[in-house]
Amino acid sequence: MCGLDRISFDINNALKSMAQMERLYFDNNLRFGLGKLPDQWGFFAFETEAGALAFSYCGNLHRRLGELYLKKDEDRAIEELFSRAKWISYQEHKEPIQALLDYKIALQSPNPAVIHSFQNWENYCYLALDATGMPFIAITEHTNDQRFYIGPFRSRFFLSDVLDSYCRILKLPYCPPGEPPCEKLEQKLCKGYCQMLSESGLPYKELHKLQALLKEAFAHPDNGVLDLVSKERSRYFDDLEFDKADLLDDEIRLLKKYRDWLNFLYICKDLQFTIEGIEVEAGQIKSAKFGKALYHFPVDHTEYRENEALALNKNVVDECRIVYDFYIKKHRG
Repeated sequence: MCGLDRISFDINNALKSMAQMERLYFDNNLRFGLGKLPDQWGFFAFETEAGALAFSYCGNLHRRLGELYLKKDEDRAIEELFSRAKWISYQEHKEPIQALLDYKIALQSPNPAVIHSFQNWENYCYLALDATGMPFIAITEHTNDQRFYIGPFRSRFFLSDVLDSYCRILKLPYCPPGEPPCEKLEQKLCKGYCQMLSESGLPYKELHKLQALLKEAFAHPDNGVLDLVSKERSRYFDDLEFDKADLLDDEIRLLKKYRDWLNFLYICKDLQFTIEGIEVEAGQIKSAKFGKALYHFPVDHTEYRENEALALNKNVVDECRIVYDFYIKKHRG
């Protein structure tokens, strides 16, 4: 059965009190116990006899709680959490939306204790495009000015790899820090837009060309770049140049991941539906009904500017992605 009934059943089972969840006690075997946690989505809470000190959800209980354990020696808040808590309660889930719902319901407790360090989105970043002057292409922490923004992205390294790939193929100006021109111009990896700049910016013809190139490359999922690389890979393979073909496999995976994320950014703000008691508005869960219990959740209705058409606030992107994946799975199922 594809999902709807099964997911509804699993979610209802997931809404246990923390006393009914699995527990990992803080004793001499804690580190061993952390290593035995499942590599699954889940909800977890640091607890004492008096109740929860902090809670969150994650895509991999084993990895996330292991990361927190390693961070305790360098983060005072996490160190205090590990010293005060008596055990970690956790609930494993097969579906991300189950873990998200556990978390959102827990936030409605009278004194939700979610510590600052659990918010991974603070390190997320945006792609900023601006054909009017340098830097033409940049990775930023915010969307505060008039550049065209895409994101956020969870990994700066991922985004940097995407930019390197696109700019190499299309000779776009992804400039390193320092005074222009850089070595990319000498290596013929760039068309030298920095050399065309004057106090009034790029000449109109070049400005128009660069604006079109930037939007076509980074803001259109089906821009042909992925197909171009895939054809090049197939040509190498057909010519028995397997080493060269293998080198392009990682790049193809990278470009597919970027295309998928871009498709998500195009759709998520407009997602509005109700499935099995879960009501979604603006790509976020607005309410959820389980038996006689009805939960209402706040929805972020930020009025995004035109240059933020493909940008979300960092603090909602993880929820929006889970909801998007849930929606896609149901409609493809």
